[in-house]
Amino acid sequence: MLKKLKKNFLSIPSGFYLAIILLYVVSFLVGYWLGIANKQFAASQFEGFSSELAPIKNLSGLLILAFIFFNNAIKSLLAMLLGVFFGIFTVYFVLVNAVILGVFVSFIGAQRGYDFVAAGLLPHGITETIALIISSAYGIWLGVAFLRYLKFKEPLRPAYKKALRIYWKVILPLLAISAVLEVYVTPIFINMVAKR
Repeated sequence: MLKKLKKNFLSIPSGFYLAIILLYVVSFLVGYWLGIANKQFAASQFEGFSSELAPIKNLSGLLILAFIFFNNAIKSLLAMLLGVFFGIFTVYFVLVNAVILGVFVSFIGAQRGYDFVAAGLLPHGITETIALIISSAYGIWLGVAFLRYLKFKEPLRPAYKKALRIYWKVILPLLAISAVLEVYVTPIFINMVAKR
């Protein structure tokens, strides 16, 4: 099963995945350090994020699920397809998301404890992060494919078709699972930790 998945959908060099994972980890650590070093900055970022989400808090669970899913689906698609422009947008997407996550983890961890952070992230964060890594790795790969098109006139369409195939058959299902977990499972974990 895993061999078939790798052969059909994840068949790009592992270096692209490693590059994205390294960028994500380093950016997360930078964000975490920023959150510790500048608590006022962390608080302002968190308040801004909370105010952006305020309008959807009173929606039904299904509408919140749809919002989360389509928001992540659009961002992942853009991170992938716009990577064709030398990977610049993809790198920016990963960097910003990881830095913000690092800032929030340090801020919320200091306020509520890291068990609370884990409860709020782990249920849905695993599948969501995997989807982000795959879409971003393909974004960088498309950037390299575009360079090869410019230099060697290698056709670009097969690369786009392959990337879209992984998007529809792997990334979107992962994001759908993530959205369901975030809306219906993550709150259970948070409540369990909050009641301690």
